[in-house]
Amino acid sequence: VFNKCHNYEAFEPLRISSLCNEYLNTLLDHYDIQTLFPSDVERWLCHRLSIEPSDCRDGQRLIDVYRKRLPQLNNKLSNILDPTYNDRLLETLAFEKYSLLQVPHYHELVCNGN
Repeated sequence: VFNKCHNYEAFEPLRISSLCNEYLNTLLDHYDIQTLFPSDVERWLCHRLSIEPSDCRDGQRLIDVYRKRLPQLNNKLSNILDPTYNDRLLETLAFEKYSLLQVPHYHELVCNGN
């Protein structure tokens, strides 16, 4: 789980996103995203992410819930001048890589550049 305050000091955020994406690709080669998580994993996710158990029963549901939590960006000047805009933009850009996880054969799409 990403701890923004601690990890931003040591790592560049988009690099962290790329590493997470690579790791997820490896997992998806061996794991069905719609398989239910074991109860221990579900409890850990609930605790670490502060979400309801129903929001993390499987990888697909977890991705769907996270997508709904993304900040809305409309690129207006007032929003760009907002000091939190960069964090919101970074979060949205990082998630774009994960949005394809719902697509069957995700790994092949990413590796083939489609």
